Amino acid sequence: KYYLRHPAYREYPVVGVSWRQANEFCKWRTDRVNEGILIREGLLVDNPYGQSDIEHFTTETYLNNQYVGTGEVEGVKSYGQSEYRDIALEDGLLLPDYRLPTEAEWEYAARGNSKTNNMYPWGSPYTRTKEGRLLANFKPGRGDYFGSDAKNDNIYTSKVQSYPENGYKLFDMAGNVAEWTSSVYYEGGYNFMGDFSPDLQYNAKEDDPISMKR
Repeated sequence: KYYLRHPAYREYPVVGVSWRQANEFCKWRTDRVNEGILIREGLLVDNPYGQSDIEHFTTETYLNNQYVGTGEVEGVKSYGQSEYRDIALEDGLLLPDYRLPTEAEWEYAARGNSKTNNMYPWGSPYTRTKEGRLLANFKPGRGDYFGSDAKNDNIYTSKVQSYPENGYKLFDMAGNVAEWTSSVYYEGGYNFMGDFSPDLQYNAKEDDPISMKR
């Protein structure tokens, strides 16, 4: 009831999103970040109440000169000239598109530069230290979402950075929640999915690629 809206969960991972929703968020973030850059540079005036039809900012429409907007300056100066011109991607001002990582990219990051080929990125087949401390937020066992005793509280999502970082200084690349990738390792990837099956399917009508949640 409160997880996705209450400020107490602001630093917890988002859950329950489909592959399509994750991709749409990447597009939304690309546009909002680039819009913020242009506002910062005075090339656009912040217009939070006019985001409709031709006034709705997207990076694509802006670069194609299809966006109608006003700014404090006309643009950037042409190379070696005094007149102004529109921003181009080659200027290096706007950021490239945000996107989901491929399965290979995600696995590379999740391994954390571990020199051993073990199950987990900290180079061990175990989820606990010698002292019994959990190294990530895992459920106690297959299908066990309630824990074998009252002390098991790792069946809930954890606040980001609750557990040690990996060798690349990345947090929560193992445990906590599954993560979407833009590709699947191989056709039988569904064999490695959790008990709560993610949205793995091929939609011929909408031409969605098969994707895997890691």
